[in-house]
Amino acid sequence: MSKSSADKSGTSKSTKDKARQARLAAEAAHKRRERFIQIGGAGAVLIVVVLIIVFAVRASGGSSGTNGPDPSAALPKGVDTTSYAFVVTQNPGDKIPTVQVWEDFQCPACKNFEETISSALYAVAAKGEINLQLRPTTFLDKNLPQSKNTSARATSAWGCAIDAGKSVEYHTAVFVNQPPVEGTQVTDEQLIEYGRQVGISGAEFDSFKSCVEKSTYLGWSANSTSVFDQEAIPGTPAVYVNGKELSMKGIRSPEELIAKIKSMA
Repeated sequence: MSKSSADKSGTSKSTKDKARQARLAAEAAHKRRERFIQIGGAGAVLIVVVLIIVFAVRASGGSSGTNGPDPSAALPKGVDTTSYAFVVTQNPGDKIPTVQVWEDFQCPACKNFEETISSALYAVAAKGEINLQLRPTTFLDKNLPQSKNTSARATSAWGCAIDAGKSVEYHTAVFVNQPPVEGTQVTDEQLIEYGRQVGISGAEFDSFKSCVEKSTYLGWSANSTSVFDQEAIPGTPAVYVNGKELSMKGIRSPEELIAKIKSMA
């Protein structure tokens, strides 16, 4: 074989190798593009699914699935038969503002409100400076099914405590004992024990215990939540003064809240 023939053969082989390498590189690039498209598509689907889930959670936040109040439902003492609010104080006089507080017993923000703000509301209500109403809702039962309807059962038990003369005390006790993990079930036994903690005793405790065990006021709980839905209350806790929502923005103390309530009267 001549030198020129060898040169030609080497050149031909080198050209074929380069072509083969280029082909392999192109195929690899094509596969990478396909893989990227597949991953990107899956990521887009995941994002859409997450957004749908988030929207569903938000949409269900204000809905309890109730069909309207049941006028035959049993009501605790002091509960308004139209609004289903528990009237803590009702003082005469047109200039006294009516303050309504919507809460869900499973709501962590409501626990904070109860522990930092509510005592001031109870104090000015006792002085006759405001008319105070507490309005229960149970929308979190739907969002937290693992709680086994803790909000509704706690509301019913609160109604039993109202009848026993421990309305505010029991209301506070439920929030004080709220589980640290949202959605944790509170049992009927625990709800009964809260009654003992706030001083319900003797024959009154026996009646209270029976009332809780029979879920006497679940109908009241459902009725109040139905009104919560109908009035499109945005969430809890929610404070209304003479029917107008009070914004908590900028309020840093109970004193500031009381001042704002009085300014809205």
